[in-house]
Amino acid sequence: MSIILNLIFHDFQVNRKDKFIVSLKDIRSATDNFSHHNIIGHGALGTTYKGTVTYSIGEAFPEEEIFIAAKRLDIHRGQGEQQFLAQLEILLGYKHENVIGFVGYCKENDESIFVYEYASNKSLDLHLGSRDLTWTKRLEIVIDVASGLEFLHGGVETQETVIHRNINSGNILLNGDWRAKVSDFGLALKMPISQETDYMIDSVVGSLGYLDPLYESTCFLTKESDIYSLGVVLFEILCGRCATDQIFEDRPLPILAKHHFNEGTIKEIVLNTMKEQIVPESLITYYRIAFQCIQREREKRPTISEVIVQLKKALEFQEDYQLWEPKLPKDYKEIIKMSISPEIYSTKKIEDLYNMFSKGILLQQGKVVKHKEIVKLKEVQQVVSYSDLNADQEKVSSLTSVTNGKYHLIVSAEAVVYDSSNMGLFTLKPSAESRFHEVIELLPQQAFGINCMIKSHMLSRDTEYACFLVFKITENCHGLQCPVKVLDLLHQENKEAEAIYLTSPSPWNIHDITRVSKQREDGWMEVNVWQFNSSDEVENDCVPVNLKFISYEGTMSGLIVGGLEFRPM
Repeated sequence: MSIILNLIFHDFQVNRKDKFIVSLKDIRSATDNFSHHNIIGHGALGTTYKGTVTYSIGEAFPEEEIFIAAKRLDIHRGQGEQQFLAQLEILLGYKHENVIGFVGYCKENDESIFVYEYASNKSLDLHLGSRDLTWTKRLEIVIDVASGLEFLHGGVETQETVIHRNINSGNILLNGDWRAKVSDFGLALKMPISQETDYMIDSVVGSLGYLDPLYESTCFLTKESDIYSLGVVLFEILCGRCATDQIFEDRPLPILAKHHFNEGTIKEIVLNTMKEQIVPESLITYYRIAFQCIQREREKRPTISEVIVQLKKALEFQEDYQLWEPKLPKDYKEIIKMSISPEIYSTKKIEDLYNMFSKGILLQQGKVVKHKEIVKLKEVQQVVSYSDLNADQEKVSSLTSVTNGKYHLIVSAEAVVYDSSNMGLFTLKPSAESRFHEVIELLPQQAFGINCMIKSHMLSRDTEYACFLVFKITENCHGLQCPVKVLDLLHQENKEAEAIYLTSPSPWNIHDITRVSKQREDGWMEVNVWQFNSSDEVENDCVPVNLKFISYEGTMSGLIVGGLEFRPM
């Protein structure tokens, strides 16, 4: 709001009504004597006129024209002295950015007039079907409306709550920045906040199509009555039509909305121009909270604070999509369909998807593909086609990704440790923590081996690699506190046995051993067990791996192997 408007919209904390008195003469002058050309709205209780006021901050500043809205009440339509004073008390006492700004009032001769800030984009009902009102903008508008209601319902700085009783799209005004303002407090009531009672019994008033059916049938008025009316507005925003539209004459909007919600066909009532705009997660979040608002039982309706949380979440989904979706591969949806668990991505924010793609997406054939590696789906399919470590093996698993232009390979424990000819040495276990969903636990023994053949195309050429054992140790482990000797069985003539620590040793026990296990961010441990050059080791288009691990302390147990990782050095 501009500095000029701030000066005109006086300090709302002051309750002296005379500070807000505006003369009838000034109002007539501003509205050109209530010219019909200046009419901007008709309501059940009166007519609203646009007015022009000349104002200057001071003598040193030029005069400026600003607009106001003057609502001229019809005293023959139920706005008596008591109702006028009740509305004035609310307007004087409740100031919020999402409640229409109060300028002043006139109670002169037989005239009763309220003067408000001017909302240049008029009322929401005039824009419901507009293709220019995007889904994002619609969400921002309803969040504004809900925020205004939260202020009224919350009893901020008072021990009273204001129930509007006439929430509808015609009473939601939009300023030049499309910020929404709750307006028209002609039917509003103030109710003391009490732990003993949260309702009033009062005659039924409100707008057809928006009226809480429970209030209508019982005369019990509660804050939830406003929640119901807001729910109707939420569905108006979605379908682009007023609840009073003739199309809803035989089947009111709330009933139609409930039908489509229960049938799972809510998209059928979405405004056509918005169907391609709305992100599914945003739509689901939005219509679920809107549906809760229009429940007949008030106990099933959400609080206004809960409504705001869900509307903001719907907006977050929408903005997240608009910001991050362009950064994803064009074929990211097809890639997700190829993943090992496509259903887990359906509720993810796009930013989360982007981060997941950056770390790697696990595909059905056991490959990890990262966002930076792919441009087209065809390239992903090429990576996925590399489904085996060794053509002679029936069941193997591996994950491939690229780091700084070099292949990074992960091989499952089953592929490198499990020996079907000697199953008494191992136990194959399911594991939700493993990328391969299965791990190997070694049964008590003094030595075990790692033996596999890596296809050369799964590694970058002429690259120094470090091979890491990925593992965990159980609480009742044995024989793993001392160093473990690692033998490279394929190169015994050139290399001495390496010693590694699978557990963290005391500093004075390390001596000259450099291969000590480290904790990983994913909860697993790792230790470097072998280093090699990918080109030097190739045999028959494969890189053979044959390592033997021997305990210095006799029998070892309690070792769970997750797999091997081959990382460029």
